[in-house]
Amino acid sequence: MRSQGLVLVAVIFISFTSHASGFVDICKTNYLTLPFPGDQGFLGVTSSSGPSENSPCILRLSGCSQCRISMHPVGDEWTFPICSNQFNQYSMKECKPGCSYMFVFDSIYLNETLRFYDTSNWQGGEFKSISSAVFIGLCSRPNPPNITVKFNIDSNNQVLTSYMGQVRSPNFPNGYLQNGDVYTWVIKNNTYSKILVVFDDWHISPFSGEVYFDESDRRRPINGSMGRPIVISKGPEMKVIFSTGNHFLEDQNRYMGFKFTYIFYHAEDYIPHLSTECGKNYLINEGGMIDFQLSSSIEGYQYDCTWLIKKQPEFDKVYMKIIKFRTDTLLSYSNQEVVIRDGVTSDGEVLDKITPRSSYGKPFHSTRGFYIRYRGRVRPMDNLQIVFTSYRERGSSGK
Repeated sequence: MRSQGLVLVAVIFISFTSHASGFVDICKTNYLTLPFPGDQGFLGVTSSSGPSENSPCILRLSGCSQCRISMHPVGDEWTFPICSNQFNQYSMKECKPGCSYMFVFDSIYLNETLRFYDTSNWQGGEFKSISSAVFIGLCSRPNPPNITVKFNIDSNNQVLTSYMGQVRSPNFPNGYLQNGDVYTWVIKNNTYSKILVVFDDWHISPFSGEVYFDESDRRRPINGSMGRPIVISKGPEMKVIFSTGNHFLEDQNRYMGFKFTYIFYHAEDYIPHLSTECGKNYLINEGGMIDFQLSSSIEGYQYDCTWLIKKQPEFDKVYMKIIKFRTDTLLSYSNQEVVIRDGVTSDGEVLDKITPRSSYGKPFHSTRGFYIRYRGRVRPMDNLQIVFTSYRERGSSGK
């Protein structure tokens, strides 16, 4: 009965908004919602339709909160005449005289996904949304060519089976929107016994949204008010669910999201015990010092610390320098390493790698900030000190 109901819903949407069964004319339909993964259909225009002289036809296509949308052209090939003003004159708000083109973009990630097409030969072959809704628009002269695009409502469910891999939240590192969408990753491989998840980046809202790890040592969902998590599965399979949450007026930030690395282990393998309790980030500080030293250490534990230093908006650059890196180099297990990256995520360019036996003290300058990662076995006699400050360059007026 349920499958029959799904088909009936899809038929109602398509029949109500189109002239031909299974085809939606984007110049005669403003909104189309297909709420179930697996729904699909066709949209486009025919030579008997088309936009008005100055305004584009625009259709909003949306799926469920656990869905994303993919689409690609099908049927007869089509090509618009070359626009006399070229691509930089393409507009979504009004149709430029003498220009014909189609455009597609994710409803909340416009800058990252906006594409203009003047032919059925789409670069990359397929458009894929980040969120659960897209806009499709058309600017065309009277009597446009027949254009048909097939769309699919896909489940936001990805299965990962490789021995080691990475998972990124939507639109990382450029930030996700809190629009209620849900993303799922299933990590599984029966050849192994356990899965270790280590977050390289962790910046989600403390007010709304959460990450849930099914079949793991984490009994409750995790949100941005908690520290950077370490997760170990109970067996060879683990489901990770990220709910983006809903935007609150008091929370005006756009969060970068997260990136984590997962590794499978056999039953006989040693899984390292990691701690990420290393202090706060410095995303809103003009200057200061990171001073990391333990009052006591836990036998068998290794530390995996990250600190983010961000240039503040009213300044030109940020300065950073390690002023102390003291380690117990006499002990054979001293495996510490400090990695400095440009920018505030683990995707940034590596500026330097420092070990107990290498020199330090070189100053660094950045227009964005620094991502600093400190890993290894740490004893109470070890000490890492880093100073930083945002500054204006000489001659800069500042505001």
